[in-house]
Amino acid sequence: MYEAHWNLTKKPFKNDLDLTFAFMWEGYDEALARMRYWAADGKRFAVLTGPSGVGKSYLFALLARDIRRRGDIVATVPNPCLSPTEFLEYVLTLYGHDDCGLTKSQALALLTHFAAENASQNTRTYLLIDEAQAIGSGETLEEINLILNLAEGQSPLFSVVMGGEGTLRDVMNGCPSLKQKIEIVAELPSLTLEETGAYVAHRLSVAGGQGGIFEPGAIERLYEWSKGLPRLVNTAADLALLAAYGEEKKTVDVESIDSGLEDIQSRMAIA
Repeated sequence: MYEAHWNLTKKPFKNDLDLTFAFMWEGYDEALARMRYWAADGKRFAVLTGPSGVGKSYLFALLARDIRRRGDIVATVPNPCLSPTEFLEYVLTLYGHDDCGLTKSQALALLTHFAAENASQNTRTYLLIDEAQAIGSGETLEEINLILNLAEGQSPLFSVVMGGEGTLRDVMNGCPSLKQKIEIVAELPSLTLEETGAYVAHRLSVAGGQGGIFEPGAIERLYEWSKGLPRLVNTAADLALLAAYGEEKKTVDVESIDSGLEDIQSRMAIA
């Protein structure tokens, strides 16, 4: 709707997993480096934490792309709030197995065979579990622990990373044997004010825009409201572009940000 007004080729602030918009700020770059080390070094278990909206799912998408580019196998569980049986069946489905009604032992045997076949071709098998703070059953944690225990000789067959909000640490207390297996930990921090400005400029540039669309005061207001969480920055920046376009402005100012925030508050009130 507003793309032509701002000379954009596409919307710059969609909350999706379009990896062409990848922006590496200091804390994000460090967390991704830790996850890449986990994957490349063949380690077994890692944990990624960070507040809601900071970009954990996006980091998982970048990591999965890296893994696939190496020729390895990776599956991502987007929401593990499942019973133990449902969790195993869903993981099998992600790896291309449609078998239903399997017993636990049959499911584990199939996973073992699948990963062992991959290993025989020098291909590693990865499992990324997003929103892991939503796991409500200690039994589901035990299933993850069992997957980590699957091995051929002395070599583990699966590499697993769990990502979630800070409460994931409390969830992990429900399975001490799983917690003890953690080898790599990374935490995603929010953007600083300076990084928020760079983030906005980067996404506008990728979408074909020019610098200076957002006034400095608008960036400050955006940061103040979003607390540097990229998901919230995207939501507010998108609505601010729309508001400024509607008033035929040449730049996005503080009033444009506030207009977009009023829209957000109105939506929340309806919901």
